Amino acid sequence: MLLTMSMEEKRKVVLKGNLFKGLLILSIPIIINNLLQTMYNVVDTYWVSQISNTDNEVAAVGGVWPINFFIIAFGIGLQIAGTSLMSQNIGAGRNDRANYIASQLYVFALIVGVIMAILGYTFSPLIIKFMGFEGEIYELGLSYLRIIFFETPILFSFLIFMSMRQSQGDTLTPVLFSASSVIINIILDPIFILQFNMGVQGVALATVLSKVIVMPFALLVLFKAKKSVHIVPKYMKLKFKTIKRITSVALPASVGTAFSSLGFIFLNGAIIGLYGKETMAAFTVGNRFISLIMMPAMGFGNALAFYVGQNIGANQTERAKASFRTSITLTLSFMFVGMLILLPYNTRSFAVNIFLKEKRTIELAMTYMLFIALNVPLMGLFANFNGVFQGSGKTWFVLIMNATRLWIFRLPVIYLLYHITDLGPTGVWYAMVLSNVIICIIGTFLYKFGHWERKIIKNDHEDEEMDREMALAK
Repeated sequence: MLLTMSMEEKRKVVLKGNLFKGLLILSIPIIINNLLQTMYNVVDTYWVSQISNTDNEVAAVGGVWPINFFIIAFGIGLQIAGTSLMSQNIGAGRNDRANYIASQLYVFALIVGVIMAILGYTFSPLIIKFMGFEGEIYELGLSYLRIIFFETPILFSFLIFMSMRQSQGDTLTPVLFSASSVIINIILDPIFILQFNMGVQGVALATVLSKVIVMPFALLVLFKAKKSVHIVPKYMKLKFKTIKRITSVALPASVGTAFSSLGFIFLNGAIIGLYGKETMAAFTVGNRFISLIMMPAMGFGNALAFYVGQNIGANQTERAKASFRTSITLTLSFMFVGMLILLPYNTRSFAVNIFLKEKRTIELAMTYMLFIALNVPLMGLFANFNGVFQGSGKTWFVLIMNATRLWIFRLPVIYLLYHITDLGPTGVWYAMVLSNVIICIIGTFLYKFGHWERKIIKNDHEDEEMDREMALAK
């Protein structure tokens, strides 16, 4: 079976096998993994909504989410760099170099994770106040965040684990570990919330412990899976030139993701400041369900990244382009199905009434989900553009798309519509749709004229330096 093949067998499938079948099958575990993560968010939101008779807890946890994601952005950038560098080396048949990159990347990510956790814990009160959170919502958000930051080094380690496995086409192993973590989290949530009456702190603690319990087993795979990309202890002493190379790919992706997260911080602040906590709660719940619909697109985009990376590494640029076209076809098929699920009034009404209690908040969430339902095909395209640019290592394009979508085409439009129209919260939904339309046009331009198919491991001088560093480590 494709999912249980060895690394070399999967390499042959990625480089020579049927694209439709390969992308579909290898995407399934990623989709399941993303689905589990989203279901965990939905379950978390449900338990948070049961803490009191108001929607304050939902608004607080949803409102501070971009702050945590801003910190995680730097880990995601390292994950993207690892996927592109390792997959291109695997495609070129340079497995030992992939191991070297993995070993350097893991140590570097762990150090960065500790630093980001300290910074996040220290500065989160100032950031939450800057966003406009006050009173109970401020206290709830801060107590949640300060516990969540303890998971940052562990999460960074797991992101590198996913990068190592997915770069070689192993999409099954990460989902097994993620599933274990999610199940533990779902079990712990009601215990901490109902039995120990810990509120949002209990939700955060359950999240941290679920990763602490699973991570030692992931580390065992990272170090002991000798027949696949793995960490080699003698390669773990950081080398400046290798880290510089990794950073040159990771930094634009990190900055792009961080800019996106920062944009959501400002977006949430704008929603709270301009339209109040009811709109924030509606936005939070709506996003949980939109994430479910987007799971196939995210899965295909992630699988596309290592397909593109390995084929570019093997000098098969036409097959890399064909992979993109196939992924787009699969994505749009699933997105149209998702759109049809969200459009009916009864579906949306049933969904939001599970989590929300106040009539005004329910009405806002219903309207928001309708707008996004009409927009999911464009969001699917966006995920695939990110996938092809990540796999090729053109992370500057990722930066351009993530940063401009929010900072140029969404936030200014929200404030503009607030001041020149009487649309109310609906102006936020219009701005989101417009930004996705424009960014897909930009993505199409970058794809056609950006020369993304040029591989990033072509510099022979740098490759020779890496070989010398590897030889010295032996």
